[in-house]
Amino acid sequence: MKVKTTILNRLLATTALGAVLALTAAPASALPVLFGGGSVQVDGQSGPVTNIEPGQTVTATELLQLQAPDGSIITIEPGSVFTLTGEGDNLSFELVSGAIRVASSGMPISVSKGGVTISTAGGAFSAFESEEGGLAGRVNQGTATVANGGGERQFAAGQGYEASETGIAGTFTPPSASTTQFAQNDPNTNYSPADEQGSEGSGIVEEAAGGGSGGGGGGYGGTPPVTGVYVPVTGTEDSGYVIAYAADAIGIDARDDVTVTIGSGGELNRYKVADGADEDLERNSNDSLERAASNGNVFIERWSGGETHGNYYNANNGTTFSELGRTSHQGFHLMYGKPTAEANIPTNGVATYDLVAATSPTIDDGSFAPGTFDGELGILFGPIFKVGVDFTVDMPGDHVYVIQTAGGAAAPSAAPQYKDLSQGIFRLNGIQMAQAGAACPTSNCDASIYGLFTGDAGEDVGIVYQIWDFSAPSDDLYRAKRISGAAIFNQGSYTPGEAPPPTESGEIDAPLGDGPYQVAFNGALVDDSTIELDQRGALSSFVNDYTGPGGADRGDTKVADLWGNEDVTIGRWNDGTTTGYMAADLGADLESYHYAVGTTATNLPTYGIAYYDLAAATSPTFADGGGLPGTLTGGMSIGYGSGMPAVALDLEIDMPDDHIYVVQTPGGLDMPHLSPFAVYTTGSIYPTNSIVKMGQGTFTIDDGGRACESNSSCFFSLYGFVSGEGGSSAAINYQIWQSAYLGRAITGSAAFTTEGAEVASLSDPLDTPFADGNYTAVVSKYGSNAVFTDQAAVFGEDGSLISYQVRTNPGSESTPNIGTNGMAELGRNDDVMWGRWTGGETGGTGTYNGYTGADLSGDRGMHWIVGTAATDLPATGTATYELAGYTAPVFNDGRSAPGTMSGGMVVAWNGHSTKIGTDIDVSMAGDAVYNLTTTGGLGNPSTSEITMGMNGKFNGSLPVTFTPDGGGTGVACPNPASCNASLEGQAFGPGGRTIGLGYAIGFGDYGITGAGVFTQAPPPPP
Repeated sequence: MKVKTTILNRLLATTALGAVLALTAAPASALPVLFGGGSVQVDGQSGPVTNIEPGQTVTATELLQLQAPDGSIITIEPGSVFTLTGEGDNLSFELVSGAIRVASSGMPISVSKGGVTISTAGGAFSAFESEEGGLAGRVNQGTATVANGGGERQFAAGQGYEASETGIAGTFTPPSASTTQFAQNDPNTNYSPADEQGSEGSGIVEEAAGGGSGGGGGGYGGTPPVTGVYVPVTGTEDSGYVIAYAADAIGIDARDDVTVTIGSGGELNRYKVADGADEDLERNSNDSLERAASNGNVFIERWSGGETHGNYYNANNGTTFSELGRTSHQGFHLMYGKPTAEANIPTNGVATYDLVAATSPTIDDGSFAPGTFDGELGILFGPIFKVGVDFTVDMPGDHVYVIQTAGGAAAPSAAPQYKDLSQGIFRLNGIQMAQAGAACPTSNCDASIYGLFTGDAGEDVGIVYQIWDFSAPSDDLYRAKRISGAAIFNQGSYTPGEAPPPTESGEIDAPLGDGPYQVAFNGALVDDSTIELDQRGALSSFVNDYTGPGGADRGDTKVADLWGNEDVTIGRWNDGTTTGYMAADLGADLESYHYAVGTTATNLPTYGIAYYDLAAATSPTFADGGGLPGTLTGGMSIGYGSGMPAVALDLEIDMPDDHIYVVQTPGGLDMPHLSPFAVYTTGSIYPTNSIVKMGQGTFTIDDGGRACESNSSCFFSLYGFVSGEGGSSAAINYQIWQSAYLGRAITGSAAFTTEGAEVASLSDPLDTPFADGNYTAVVSKYGSNAVFTDQAAVFGEDGSLISYQVRTNPGSESTPNIGTNGMAELGRNDDVMWGRWTGGETGGTGTYNGYTGADLSGDRGMHWIVGTAATDLPATGTATYELAGYTAPVFNDGRSAPGTMSGGMVVAWNGHSTKIGTDIDVSMAGDAVYNLTTTGGLGNPSTSEITMGMNGKFNGSLPVTFTPDGGGTGVACPNPASCNASLEGQAFGPGGRTIGLGYAIGFGDYGITGAGVFTQAPPPPP
């Protein structure tokens, strides 16, 4: 294969392709602190932190919680010491001492200590420093792998582990040698120390039960629990359930593949997680309160007033409790049911669910009586699954807590951190709660919800919830001020969603013209290509340097969103399998490859702005098909002038049920020269007339939405081209992506058309424009105030100057043009035309004194007075001149709005010693009024510092005084005692009846430039 020598450079310059092909590493990033960062010791230094950086060793002085880019949560117990040893797409922690809990939303996360590593991607586990110096803990969700130097072992949800450098054991807390179970060599691994001890044998259980021997209240509110007894389990077993619970001490969690034992009154007497899991819990002496069900599909109840028996997992410290007592004001809230078959859950639309029943919410320490719950639930079904809640939790004597997502139940907006619809489960964390009440003493208060779809089609939903301020202290049993509860909802309404657009759609307006062609593809490349089109005019295949000779072929995919004219065509391959380069199975409509094809551009404009209207766009799609196709709206402009033409964008990419991604280049469509994107007209890295990003780095947009869920940089990559005569059409192929979520990248194509470049006029046109030719000009700009004589000038249809030759020296010629600017304050009389270029960047050729490529954006400006130099100047006499017109004075850095000019001029004619007297005010609102008055002023011009030559040209410098305005300080004159103005001017017309003046006050960014035109006043009557 013959490969261009530039292909490697082009690959390196192709940011999006580099991300897709993993040619570049993801940027390092810190982990933000969700809570607990108020006082943390980092590398031996104590103080507040907001982020934990890779390589830092951290001591958590209180409960510390970190968040990974994908929403994964890492919780560190108080007193624990750890080092963040890895970042980016894989997180790793070295535990020095203490304990870490991990809840991964998909990102690979590992914890290591003493030669032992536990890791998961999408699961949850705890990791504690073991007595042998390794790790011990439990897998709470999904699966996790425990490894040491001798091998590895996988553990499932509910299973415990203990590992050292030399061994990995799948065991729960081992029994002591004195227990009956150990003496009988019982093979049952579902063991807890409390199995044999009851409330009288364990100090921790005694505290939970109310102070030992079942007596007392242990400091908790309500009637003390019934303790120290064992109630045999009775009832009927049934399997295939999912159960979720929320409770004091143990937190909130869910289990699947559960067998339940239901008593004769419908009470839940026991639940047991599938074989191999160490979780088997009995209601024992607790009352079964607030039992409720919906359609026999989902059930709730609250265990209270007694102590449980058996094993269950404590999410806070990784151990188990069995006989943990609860007073009448406390509660173990349970929700269980058989999940809806995933195939029967709606695939799109919005459903609202009405409350059927709820348990009485309780607070951890029972300090208030159980409360009441009310609310509504909403679910957005589809590729993008979202939850909306609008709940109130009324705790008597305390506070009414509101758990609400943006938009509430009517407009679900919260994406669950975890969902497994094969088990009907979803989990929503981090719902921000207002700071109020006992449960939310600070702003670090959140709510969490676990939900379960049940019934034939998900018509019933059960939830458990918990409100928890992570800053609130807890006791030895991890009881703080959390509020827990459970509720059941039944579907009240369902509105089906819109069906996906067809997999084959669109048509071309005209056949694509003759090549050569460029192809931009899938947000990753643009290159000169050989193409094949089908009979619809859609792209069937292409071959270029990226694809190699085998090319990329549409295969059996369909083409949606087809559009084209004689210059460009766009479309979207979907619903089939492509072959060759980037071969892939593309699901119907949701997964797509987007393309743009264009012909060669000819005779591009040399100056002005071409505004492009959107002609058509493919429906943008997620790379993984994780949402419905969206829409693109907006426009584009290209600014022609100096260097490569700049490309400005103002786009909105609206992804249904997700986010509106806004892409706007600096300065918007009216100032394209500020954009980092350009038409590549010279060089060998990209094809000629392709549209690419120039310079180093990437272009970013605001984060948010599924494609840019992390608060790190959200990138926008663009490849395209201009095509046709004068660049009459253009097409782009773009991608929105984040390194942590490449599978969620958004890709699309768009085509634009224009009627050509225009030079903007900010003023009314002149009735009689000057003809092109040689003229004398007075020019004032940042860094230059000059007069040029008898040089070539070109004027636009409205009479504005669009080009002037400022230097003709062989080898250093320089001719600036208006570029992407407009013309402000346009005016003329019989002798001169005047105006100010502003709002863009000058174009043209040459580099003399910064006239070409000058940044005149915002309120900056380059001031022009152009006309025919004076003839037959008077030899003697005095003439008075009045201000006939002016260009608005501006600060060189455009720091504020343009100002105004007023004043007059007197000329004392005397051949080569002609003197000019001035009394001019330049007013800059909010800053100062600057006075430019020559010695002698208008009354005695003969003493002036300014002298005019025989050719009518003059220049000079004079001191400036100023009067502050509106609290201003006269920024153009930071040292008032030495502030000067430079004046350059020229007499125009017969007898010098018109005088043009350019001035510059001060210098640098703070300086002011402007120009004024003065005409001779008639002599006073005799």
